[in-house]
Amino acid sequence: MDWLISLAHWFGSAVCAQEPTHTYYLGGVALPLCARCTGMYLGALLTIGFNAWRHPRAVGVPRPWALIALALFFCAWAGDGVNSTLHDLPLIPPLYPPQNILRLGTGALMGITLGSLICIMFNSLVWRNVKNEAILATPRELVALLGLQALLVLAVASGWGLLLIPLTL
Repeated sequence: MDWLISLAHWFGSAVCAQEPTHTYYLGGVALPLCARCTGMYLGALLTIGFNAWRHPRAVGVPRPWALIALALFFCAWAGDGVNSTLHDLPLIPPLYPPQNILRLGTGALMGITLGSLICIMFNSLVWRNVKNEAILATPRELVALLGLQALLVLAVASGWGLLLIPLTL
């Protein structure tokens, strides 16, 4: 089991700084990614799965209201990252004290943005017969996806040791 965790940390080091104070621990073991990256990558995977289920082979850009939501998710993620950096570099005081739950939450929101873009690109590049329909076509779909992301955030934040292997993989 230790070899799997070590391997995950090695792979994670390619895409994440793995700052110990920014990381969640499940069952006393650090996840291979910081809280923000954990939320972002798990959120993107969840979004890809959701979009593949709801709109398989869809290549349409989300509706304008959904694009605004995705842009706001990006701004929340970037803003929280800047605030966290200000806290780590004591040149300018941060706007608020950074917390891993905020890092995880804004990462999950960014995961919706990334996952949505990946779905559109993947479908347009891989499938011959695509559907010219938008992903996140209704507000209800976005609300459902936000609810699933909230469950994901709560699962990671719970610190429940049994989730270590599935979340690490």
